[in-house]
Amino acid sequence: KYLDLDGYLVGLSAQVEQDELFEQRLARLHQEIELFKSKGLAPILRVLIYVLDRFRETNTLWGVGRGSSCSSYLLYLVGLHEVDPVRYEIKITDFLKD
Repeated sequence: KYLDLDGYLVGLSAQVEQDELFEQRLARLHQEIELFKSKGLAPILRVLIYVLDRFRETNTLWGVGRGSSCSSYLLYLVGLHEVDPVRYEIKITDFLKD
C-alpha cells in the first residue's frame, strides 16, 4: 500500500539487460509504466509486487509464465514470469488492450 511505485518502477531500469536490445527494453519499460498508470492498474501492481516479494521470502514456487501476462516487459522485470517479450517481439497490446 505504501510502496513508492514510481521509484520502484524506475529502479527496474537497473535490471534491464545491456545487450543489443537495451534501448528497446528501456523504451518498452517506460511505455508500459505509462500504460499501467493510464489504465488505473497501479494498486494492482503494488499488490502483485507485495505477493511476489512474499513468495521469494518463503521460497514459494510460481509458474514461468502463462497467457497474455507474458507480453508485459514490466511484469517480466518484477518477476511474475520468465518470458522476455522484447526478445520474442511480443507486443504489449496482447496484455493491455487499448
